[in-house]
Amino acid sequence: MDRQHAQAMPDMMTSLSAQDALANVPAGFGLAPGCPLGRHPGPSTTDRIDVVVGRSRTMTFELAPGENFRDAVAGPLAAAGIRCATVRVEGLRLSRMRYVRPALATDGHHAAFYSDTFESKGPIEILIATATVGERDGQPFVHCHAVWDEGGEAHGGHLHVEHCVVGAAATVTAWGLADTTMRADYDAETDFTLFHPVAHQAGQLADQLADHPVAEGPRLAVARIRPNVDLLTSIEALCLRVGFKTGLIRGSVGSVVGARFVGGGEVRDIATEIVVVGGRVATRQGQPQAELSVALIDIQGRVHRGHLQRGTNPVLICFELFVEECAA
Repeated sequence: MDRQHAQAMPDMMTSLSAQDALANVPAGFGLAPGCPLGRHPGPSTTDRIDVVVGRSRTMTFELAPGENFRDAVAGPLAAAGIRCATVRVEGLRLSRMRYVRPALATDGHHAAFYSDTFESKGPIEILIATATVGERDGQPFVHCHAVWDEGGEAHGGHLHVEHCVVGAAATVTAWGLADTTMRADYDAETDFTLFHPVAHQAGQLADQLADHPVAEGPRLAVARIRPNVDLLTSIEALCLRVGFKTGLIRGSVGSVVGARFVGGGEVRDIATEIVVVGGRVATRQGQPQAELSVALIDIQGRVHRGHLQRGTNPVLICFELFVEECAA
């Protein structure tokens, strides 16, 4: 697809109705013709968006030196009664780091895979990272993409958080829910274990919430977006579905098939990983409009920054998303 075509096509898809959003969002939703798609081994579900809405709990806390990153993040959240969260990290120093990069699949089965494991001994300065906190097999589980400084250049990847050691105290902020878990389960479509939001019954939470009284915040949508739908258009559909006219994208971890940026920049690698730098949804002329600024990591670990273009960025494996409702 040439650049002129990629720039023009999204303008033809500006109208999105509440009826569209409330109905099943199918594969291919919001994408311009000719967009590359991921080829997955299993059957796709009809609806590509899984979402739960609750009242946001915001927490700022300090990561303890000497702890592994998973425990340093998940422990304070669990103690506060927050069962799932997105955590934003900036200026963190690690004394040890283990990570992988996105990679092309070589098994003829998966749409993409991971590289061999790399290990760095510190100090390593994490410039920015976003992490999703939930559970896997009943135990704390953290999915984190990060960008760090390496010899004066930015590099990035997917952290093996239990093998990353906090080297110095750092303050982080989390937005989460007490009545919902991000649970990692096997996903037949992609043949990976992936996070998805699971709401809990009110009766299961009565004792927990009594032990951790926190004032209710704004509404927070916790979602998983499945493969082969346009990322920005799907965020807009999600906001229509849950009734958000405006929202702040508090955090997100995921991947897209290559990348096309506002202004014409492009990454042609099929496999990528994304750290969300910032984003918001606003209503303009009665329609939601999403903006998303990202640091995108390619298969070499190089980092590409920019605003993703609407209509040309299909989700590759999945996208974990936390959107907080805000005043217009």
